[in-house]
Amino acid sequence: MTNVKIEFSYQDNDRTISFFDLKDIVNEETFDIIKNQILTFDKKIKDAAIVHLLNQEVGKENAKQIAVDVKVFEQKRELFVME
Repeated sequence: MTNVKIEFSYQDNDRTISFFDLKDIVNEETFDIIKNQILTFDKKIKDAAIVHLLNQEVGKENAKQIAVDVKVFEQKRELFVME
């Protein structure tokens, strides 16, 4: 299998920021914005996965009776993109 390099783009108002790795972003404010969006996206994915699993395990009607709230606790670690 060959190595694949993925370029990410983030559009903010009138500018587009492209990067291959979060470490490439030198502006701290931009880094924080993108990091927070990634964490929000991660939370949404985990929430949807839990709801899907509940639907599979107990059925949709029973799953509707269960409230799901995913809490994300940011740890002291850097987000990274696997190469």
